[in-house]
Amino acid sequence: MTHYLVLGSGLSALSFSALMAKKGEKVTILEAHEHFGGYAHTFTVGKHSFNAQLHYVAGCGEGGTVNEFLKRIDLDQKVTFEPLHKDGYDRIFCDGVQLNIPYGLDNLAKNMLAIDPNASIAIGSFISLLKECEKALAAFPSSFADMWKVIKSLASFAKLWPYRTATLQDVFDECKLPKQLQTLVSGQLIDYMLPPNKLSFFVWTALFLAYDKGAYYPTNHYSHVINSICDVITSHDGELIANQKVVEFIREGKSIKGVYAQQVDPETGAAVGERKVYTGDVVICNFDPKEAAEMIGKEHFSSSVNKTLNYDYSWSSFVLYGIVEGIDLKDFGFGNWNIWHCQPDHNAAFHAMYENSDYSNPYFAMNCRSLHTQALNKNADGENEKGQIFQICTVANYDYWEMLRLGSYPAYNKKKLQVLNSLLDVVEKHYVPNIRGHLSIKMTGSPTTNRRYVFSPKGGSYGVNLTPHNFQYRTKLGAKTSLSNFYFCSAAAGFGGFSGTIYTGLNLYESLIPK
Repeated sequence: MTHYLVLGSGLSALSFSALMAKKGEKVTILEAHEHFGGYAHTFTVGKHSFNAQLHYVAGCGEGGTVNEFLKRIDLDQKVTFEPLHKDGYDRIFCDGVQLNIPYGLDNLAKNMLAIDPNASIAIGSFISLLKECEKALAAFPSSFADMWKVIKSLASFAKLWPYRTATLQDVFDECKLPKQLQTLVSGQLIDYMLPPNKLSFFVWTALFLAYDKGAYYPTNHYSHVINSICDVITSHDGELIANQKVVEFIREGKSIKGVYAQQVDPETGAAVGERKVYTGDVVICNFDPKEAAEMIGKEHFSSSVNKTLNYDYSWSSFVLYGIVEGIDLKDFGFGNWNIWHCQPDHNAAFHAMYENSDYSNPYFAMNCRSLHTQALNKNADGENEKGQIFQICTVANYDYWEMLRLGSYPAYNKKKLQVLNSLLDVVEKHYVPNIRGHLSIKMTGSPTTNRRYVFSPKGGSYGVNLTPHNFQYRTKLGAKTSLSNFYFCSAAAGFGGFSGTIYTGLNLYESLIPK
C-alpha cells in the first residue's frame, strides 16, 4: 500500500484522492482552510449558503468528465446536476441587444444571424472553425489511457495547429466578425478573467464547447458535491485534516519525504503553534506550484520544469453575494440561466476595470442561483428559504486591492462600496429597479478575500493565466517534476474550472495507479 500525502483539497486533489482511496491506497489530505474544496467550497452566513465563486459547470452529462469520474467512485446516482436552459443558458446583453447562447453551434449561428443578417459569411467562417475544434476535442482523451484516440483525428488537429498561439481576438479578426457579434458571442469572458486580445483561443473554445454540450448546476448545491467526495475518501480510511498549513518541505536528495505544517487560526489565517511532521511515500501538491518550488528550492528542479514554472497568475474577481427578499427575480428576466451585462468593447472594458480600477461602466455576470435548482430554495437547516440567492461577479486586479488594503483599510472598504454601488446602479437601471431595497444580505469579496479564504495565488480564479503562452506545449506546466516522488495536481498544473480540475486529478491518478 502506498501512502499518498496530498497538500491542499482543491477539486483536482479531492478527485485524485477519492480515486486512490477507493483503490485501497492510503491517503492523507492537509488543508490550510477550515473548508475543503477550494473554489468549490460553500460557506454560510446565518442560514444562507453561498459558493465561493463557481456559478455553472460543464462535463456533467452522460460521457462527460464529471459524470465518468462520479461513476468511478459510485456517486453518479447520489450527486446529480440540473441543466440550464437549452435555448439560452447564457443571455448576453449589450446596448439594448440580446444574444442567447443555446446548445448547438447551428442554433448559435441562427441567433447570431438574426442580430446581423449581413454577417452570414463571417458567422459561417467562425462557426466552421468552432466545429473543427469540436471534432478535435471529441478525439481528445478523457484520460491518459485513451491517448490512442488522438491518432484518429489527426486531420482536425493539423488544421488547428496554426491557431496554437492565437488569441480569441486574432480569430475574430481573421473571420472578420463584426464588433457587435464579437462582444455578444464572447459575452461570458468573466468566466475566463481575460479580454479577447489576451485570452487563448483554444482555452476559450474548450470551455465554450464544453458548455455547448451542457451547462449545469448541482441539484443539491456544491456543498453536497464536495461533502460526498470527502465521504468517499474517509469511508475508505482516508484522512482529511483541516487548518494545517505547509510551512516547510522535508527533502532528501531527489525526493520529498514529507512536510512540516502548522495549525491555522481560522479568524486570521495565520499559521501558529508547534510544527507537526507529515510524511508520505508520494507527495501530491495541490497548492501553487511556484510557491511550492520556492519553498523546496528551484535549484532542485530540472531546467525544463523551471521553464514551465515561468507562468503568470490568473486575474482575480470582485463578487457580490446577496439575498433578495420581497420580490421574485423570475419576474425580472432571471431563470435557470446566467445574465451578462457587457460593454461594446471587451478589451476596453477589461482594461478600464483591471488596469485602472475604473468601474464607471462595468462588465459583469449575474444570476439568481435559487432559480437554477429547487434544492436551493431550502436553507442550511432544510427550511424553506425566505429569499433568493443573487450574485454578481466581475474582474479585479489583486495588486491594486492588496496595496489599498495594506495602505488604508478605510480606503479599501470605501472602494469596495464604490464598486458595489456602481454595479447595483447598472442592475437597477437595466434589470431590477430598486434591488437595493430588497437586498437583505449583501457581502462583497475582493481579490484579497479570495487569497484569504481560498489561498489562491494573487486571488486568481485559475492559477495560471489563460493566455496562449501559458498553454503552449513547451511552456505548459504538468504534473511531473524532476523529484522522484513529488507531483503537482492543480489548475496551474493541468486545467482549471470544475470539470478541468477533475480531469487533472483523474489523469494524475491514472499515471500513478499501481499496475
